[in-house]
Amino acid sequence: MINSRILLACNVLIFVSCSKKSSSCEKTISITYWGEQNRVVFMQKAALRFMKEHPVIKISLQHIPAKGYSQKIKNLIASGDAPDIMQTMNEDFIFMRDRGQICALDDIGSVDKKDFIPQIISTLSKNNKLYGLSYFFNYFCSYYNKDIFESMGLPCPDERFSWDNLYQTGKKITRRGKNGIIEQLGSYGLNYEIFLETHGNTLFDEHHTRINVNNKIVKNALDDYKNYLQSGGSVIDTGGDFAPRENFPGGKIGILLDGTWTLADFIKIKQMNYDMTIYPYSTEKTMKFTVNCFVIPQNTKNQLEALIFLEYLTSEKMQDIMAHLGIGVPTRQSALTQYYLIKLLPKGISLLKQESQYLSPAKTFPKSAEIIACLGDYCSVYLTEKNIDFDKHFCELEKKINTLLQD
Repeated sequence: MINSRILLACNVLIFVSCSKKSSSCEKTISITYWGEQNRVVFMQKAALRFMKEHPVIKISLQHIPAKGYSQKIKNLIASGDAPDIMQTMNEDFIFMRDRGQICALDDIGSVDKKDFIPQIISTLSKNNKLYGLSYFFNYFCSYYNKDIFESMGLPCPDERFSWDNLYQTGKKITRRGKNGIIEQLGSYGLNYEIFLETHGNTLFDEHHTRINVNNKIVKNALDDYKNYLQSGGSVIDTGGDFAPRENFPGGKIGILLDGTWTLADFIKIKQMNYDMTIYPYSTEKTMKFTVNCFVIPQNTKNQLEALIFLEYLTSEKMQDIMAHLGIGVPTRQSALTQYYLIKLLPKGISLLKQESQYLSPAKTFPKSAEIIACLGDYCSVYLTEKNIDFDKHFCELEKKINTLLQD
């Protein structure tokens, strides 16, 4: 955090200067962000509390819908109308950082990084300089229905839960009615990037110029999952009709492979008896996380004041408020400790209490979202359609993605 004496001196200097002149000396910090209603509430709370403590700095919030947000902020930068602070999506952060469009926060003021989860700081840094901060992050995880596991006498998933364990357990949990309609499903959901990496396949080379999927590791992993699908343990619902976020709370899914962003929905359902652990693994345990950070664009006028607010926004006390709104997982270790204790979470919930050592960032580079989506489409086709030649299918995928990576 910015040194408290420096911060106090800045506030006093601005206040005295303004007192001698006029209220026109007040500085206004403009901020763009996106998110659901709970994030709007949080940002408003943060702005009001900050302005009460810093009366000479005004905060102007602009909420922009997620759809079209990325292009909107790119247009603002191109036109020279960038806000003082803007939230960025993962790909945009990398793009803007590497093109010198955002500031290294260390060049504006001294930032205390000690309390933040180390993997978060590492992800948002380059060449030992920090380019963004966030008050929350999310990670991919496994939810499981404790009532189902306990009633069937099955051991609950934990950090030792492998893909083989998932397949065996999912088959036992699955139950269908006379008409073949699913009454209870073993598991649902699959992130193909994590699935393949936890089987020991390195998807991309070091500089993300080539993808590697046409190999025995990928084929064996997908064939095992295809056998699991054919046994009825899970389904791939390409039409989006299964509604897992309704069926899991309703007791119709034993294991849901999803992410902590779903907690905002689950914490409202008091009768749920569930817990969480890491994604299943074969050779490598991992908790892939995503973090959409706030940055300060280059060539804005109020960079010091922007950094003061950004540190306030990501402070421990504000992250505690954020956690109670169910937005995400705190990025500060001190707030994370408190996160385990707040009553809105199920009693005894695991979260990443014992598992934070497995945190690693999800792949983020130019066009990564498009490329990962393409990977998912090809994997889904291989898993659901008959008579697909693996080598031909995934050779085609490699050519397609490598072309995107070279553009």
